[in-house]
Amino acid sequence: DALAACVAGGGAFCTAAAAVAANPGIASASYLATSVSIYCLRRGALHRWPSGARLGAAEVLRRHIQYEREWHEPEGQMVVGRLRHAAHVAVWLLIFQPIYPLLEACLLPLDHAAFYFYYPRARGAGLVVDSRARRRAGQRGTAAQVLRIDWHRFELNVGARYPPPNPGRHPPAVVCNLPHIDLPLRRPTVRHWPWRQHIGALRWLLPTQPKPIVELEPERGSTVSKP
Repeated sequence: DALAACVAGGGAFCTAAAAVAANPGIASASYLATSVSIYCLRRGALHRWPSGARLGAAEVLRRHIQYEREWHEPEGQMVVGRLRHAAHVAVWLLIFQPIYPLLEACLLPLDHAAFYFYYPRARGAGLVVDSRARRRAGQRGTAAQVLRIDWHRFELNVGARYPPPNPGRHPPAVVCNLPHIDLPLRRPTVRHWPWRQHIGALRWLLPTQPKPIVELEPERGSTVSKP
């Protein structure tokens, strides 16, 4: 599996480099199709249904491109939901996929794998790096995630600090939609860095008034994160 992914990733880049000069349009389309195929095959093999069966490449592709009303219209706004879904597909295809083969080749020696996740209810998306060893052991969700680079809505307490050694804060809370980093496997767990850790220095970037929360990030939320 590791050798196949390495060869596929390297082959994708070699194919693209050789063909770009001759026909950039066809070369770009071929490279993108190759990258998407590698991604779907790899994720379909690593991620599993709750039953333990492999997810499969076709299901991965469906989850990334198919509009699902119950996921993409969390507030019942059809036009907004479809626009957000279209933006998610565009980011996945035009930003994530062009760098995916190189990213996967870099993560391979660490026994990790990268995936793109979409959080419609939290109005955001992110890059998730999984531990392949933990996936092989049957772990799912945050139990298998080494790193998350996300941009979605989340709640942040901005009141007085808790007594040491607890680094958190008391309410009131504000709802933010900001880029952040999570390290789920680190102890203590790092969540929503740097906002939770450096509120004092970054407070000027936060909303000034506490707001009610309707729905925040599901633990494995997205059309592509159910397994």
